Amino acid sequence: MSKHNLPLTPPGLLIRQVVPSADTVMITTAPKAPEACCPVCGHASHRVHSRYFRTLADLPWQRRTVLIRIQARRFRCPVAECPRRIFTERRPAIATGPWSRRTGRLGEIQRHLGLAMSGRAGAYLAERLVMPAGGDTLLRLVRRIEPEEPAVVRVAGIDDWARRRGHRYGTMVVDLERRKVVDLLPDREADTDAWWMAEHPEIEVISRDRSAAYADAARHGAHQACDAARTNDPASEKGHSPQTIAPL
Repeated sequence: MSKHNLPLTPPGLLIRQVVPSADTVMITTAPKAPEACCPVCGHASHRVHSRYFRTLADLPWQRRTVLIRIQARRFRCPVAECPRRIFTERRPAIATGPWSRRTGRLGEIQRHLGLAMSGRAGAYLAERLVMPAGGDTLLRLVRRIEPEEPAVVRVAGIDDWARRRGHRYGTMVVDLERRKVVDLLPDREADTDAWWMAEHPEIEVISRDRSAAYADAARHGAHQACDAARTNDPASEKGHSPQTIAPL
């Protein structure tokens, strides 16, 4: 298999030197591109102002920590009117930000560890996988995830959920078409639920239990929707009694 199929470094870098040791592999690199774009005005520049080295942690190799030492450059902006006279080249394919201490591909795996196992357990597994990161770091990577655009909820299911069982309850709103929780409301009062429904006029069907508070919320907050009141009668689960579906 060729080197192109198994790259040692992220794309856009030339390898200058590889120095292995018992615990680490230090790879010294330089950018391939002869120019960089100003982050303010977007114009490309070939005028190098200065050079410096920055070190990024990368994916491990043979149970060794891999460090990539990059010869980064500062450029002079060619546009006289640009407020940024000198800028540092940025390579999003290599590092997510100018102050990152890890490559993007390492950060992605550590972020998934934080999502799957939270802080302390994720940090323990990351150490075992030779991708060390503290629990706070993993949680910080998780918080940087851009939130998804809110989807249109056509069929909403509402039910209560326990903050503290027997003491404090809230309302859970589920998109039944996508089978995904879309919101958690702080209580299960009719006014709170009605306010949420009024903020989502796209709702066409509301599935709920026979709670009086939910019925009142659906009546006042979603006039346009059909109310599908679920029953707890075991006979209805066997198909002997239909559920109530009626326009509000």
